[in-house]
Amino acid sequence: MSVASLTDVFHVVEVADEIESFVNVLLHNAVERIPWKGHEERMKDVMAYFLQSANVGGMKSCGDKKSTTVRQGVGITIDGQRMSFDTKEAGNYALNTLMLNMFGLFQARYKVLDHKRNLTKMNSPVPEATDSLKEGSSRPAQRHKPETGLEGSGLHLPQVEGTSEPPTPAVAATARLLNTHTETFRIFRTILKTKRTWPENE
Repeated sequence: MSVASLTDVFHVVEVADEIESFVNVLLHNAVERIPWKGHEERMKDVMAYFLQSANVGGMKSCGDKKSTTVRQGVGITIDGQRMSFDTKEAGNYALNTLMLNMFGLFQARYKVLDHKRNLTKMNSPVPEATDSLKEGSSRPAQRHKPETGLEGSGLHLPQVEGTSEPPTPAVAATARLLNTHTETFRIFRTILKTKRTWPENE
């Protein structure tokens, strides 16, 4: 699932969430089936992206590893270095380029979402708790709808550069590319037709 969907139980799924989820499935299969640097030693670190979660008010929420990764724009990192799919003979140019391009789109989207979150935080008063909340009820139906999916989540979220100011027109335009499947189709078609073919047996 997308970070936005995992973080906010009230989030309405959009095309961008579907694309992010699809890429996560593709990435998970690649991690398990295709060679990458440090495969034997660092599998646990990489799998944290898929498996780590946070407990917020008794409800499962997005883990810090995934939340941070989608905002970096380069895919999963290990010790600050971008995870690279490689064989002993050569790097997997096609897959590495595919992931770099898709996570670049995700980064732009979350810069826009984080900016909206900050505006909401600055402009919205904190609502009074209902009696059911004061009594410690954990039933979602009795909770106020949160202003954003990340407020009060308890996650250690990175400070995304520029969230106090509107995203640049270029960033906003890049984020809008996830409103439809067109750009994703274009990226996949380009990668699949590249002259740098996929390594044999992969």
